[in-house]
Amino acid sequence: MLDYVIKGGTIVDGTGADRRQGDIGVRDGVIVEVGGSITESAKQTIDADGAIVTPGWVDVHTTAKSVGTKSWTRRPATVRPRS
Repeated sequence: MLDYVIKGGTIVDGTGADRRQGDIGVRDGVIVEVGGSITESAKQTIDADGAIVTPGWVDVHTTAKSVGTKSWTRRPATVRPRS
């Protein structure tokens, strides 16, 4: 039995392959099946119809400011004596 099946999403897998409709199966925190129609039972089914699903990608979004940009301000470290 799978823990999750993500059903009917548009799969973009990062390999350069064309986007495709399909399901993704997850067991014990690991993606075990990508694509096609998964019929194996699962503890939870997630409807991804109309969503893009990117199995295995890491979210690299950050709100940190980059060093060298004008909006970044360097602040001196606070030095405290040892107790």
